[in-house]
Amino acid sequence: MPQNPINDVNALTHIFGQLKQIINRGVDESGVVQTQAIDATGASRFKDGLMTPLGYARYASPSTSTLLSASPATGVTLPADATYMLLQAETQNIRWRDDGVAPAATEGMLLIAGDPGFWYSGNLAAFRFIQTAAGGVLRVSYYK
Repeated sequence: MPQNPINDVNALTHIFGQLKQIINRGVDESGVVQTQAIDATGASRFKDGLMTPLGYARYASPSTSTLLSASPATGVTLPADATYMLLQAETQNIRWRDDGVAPAATEGMLLIAGDPGFWYSGNLAAFRFIQTAAGGVLRVSYYK
């Protein structure tokens, strides 16, 4: 029996609506991708003043599995009240895990160097990361 294209459109509309609630990306006038957290109601967590910045960290060349409580090259360690973070990999890709298990250069979730920031909310204390090749940098901004 042929598929009903209206059902396909409705399903896609629903999926896109759900994605919009998770993340909203736009491009500013200079061509830079802007990312902002969107809560379940569709409200911007920044615009509505619901997020408070708690600090920034730069981890340089994490060649072994590293926790956010480790001393960064620049900035602060994981603030106790942080519930969100914005992650960005530079120079080399970064792998991460949040289940308390150490990632490896070839195992774990992948942050691609140069991609726009990735929003994370979960067990920040269990978050571990490692570079996939020498020279990796992970930049982190913390929020509550």
